[in-house]
Amino acid sequence: MGWGLGLGAGAVFAGGLAFGLGVLPAAVVAVAFEVWATGAFHEDGLADTADGLGGATHEDALEILRDSRLGTFGVSALALFLAARIGVIAAVADPLSVIAMLAAAGAISRAALAWPMALVRPARADGMSAFIGVPTVREAAVATVIAAGLALVFLGVGLTVFALAVAAVGAGAVAVVARRSLGAQTGDVLGASQQVAYVLILLMPSARLQDLANSLEEILAEARACTICAEHLPLGPRPVVRAGVTSRLVIIGQAPGTRVHETGVPWDDPSGDRLRDWMAVRSEIFYDHRRIAIVPMGFCYPGRRGMGGDLPPRPECAPAWHPRILAALPDRRLTLLVGAYAQARYLPRPKRPVTERVRDFRKWLPGFFPLPHPSWRSTNWLKKNPWFEAEVLPDLRSVVKKVLADA
Repeated sequence: MGWGLGLGAGAVFAGGLAFGLGVLPAAVVAVAFEVWATGAFHEDGLADTADGLGGATHEDALEILRDSRLGTFGVSALALFLAARIGVIAAVADPLSVIAMLAAAGAISRAALAWPMALVRPARADGMSAFIGVPTVREAAVATVIAAGLALVFLGVGLTVFALAVAAVGAGAVAVVARRSLGAQTGDVLGASQQVAYVLILLMPSARLQDLANSLEEILAEARACTICAEHLPLGPRPVVRAGVTSRLVIIGQAPGTRVHETGVPWDDPSGDRLRDWMAVRSEIFYDHRRIAIVPMGFCYPGRRGMGGDLPPRPECAPAWHPRILAALPDRRLTLLVGAYAQARYLPRPKRPVTERVRDFRKWLPGFFPLPHPSWRSTNWLKKNPWFEAEVLPDLRSVVKKVLADA
């Protein structure tokens, strides 16, 4: 049940995004769906348990649990846990990741209920816990194995093992506290165990995002101090690159020109103005590294050709830095490949003309979108290929808008 409920809530979240809701409203709707689908069964147990733990004796605590009214502790616990669930979904944001996370957490957290039921006696013979029945240790183990198998589909071995451990700690802690305060377990305690295990499992992706953010900052600091090709750079090294762990869109262009080398701001020139016009994004969005990562093929100005024009990006740069930086961008949905050098690295048939790649842009979606370089040299190309503005740009703007809408 938990697995299917998680799939349903994740689908509601994805549907909300598809219909134009922002990340936070879609997360609220997804959590509301979970609460509605279960009749707030486990949430009610969490709130009642939080109130009951304030009882002076076992009898007082059990009496509080029987009271249908909510106290301050119950309301506070319910509000905090609902806020945590909404916040985690909004932070993860990617629909497929949310579906996987909710399905796995739903399965494992509900399997965790079997252990308090098996190991701690029911408080009342006429209570919900006793009515459901007392599973054996073997049955609890079987439920855990089934839940782990379902979670493996989405999380893989490492995260599934970690989720099982987190659920065991959360549900176990609730059971221990309940045993001390109540002398036993109740249906409300089981609901609280599920909610604690569920939220702790959901918090894992947020912790991973923080680890990735720290890792990305370290990588970017190394990249900005890079001197791997310093001897070939006429103006010396000044790597220009920016990215955030939540970046949804990546722009891979060629290499900085002299103006960008001076300012340290990528695409701070007429080419950048044209690219932003193609994308239909304002400068404040274009330069928001939380949304858009700018990772050129060469991070430094490479110098000029003898006959005019800039030299190609240094060949040492992309192999040294792209794999590390792109691997630290878990929310990357779309990469704009601007110019021949980026397309040759990331698309098949490296020598295929840019015009052919751009004309066949739909072939590379949803991961890549090839574009000509927007420099002044492209003016004649644009005149010769009017289909670019008529057919490609509307789709580019639509895709970019959709990717950035949830960032």
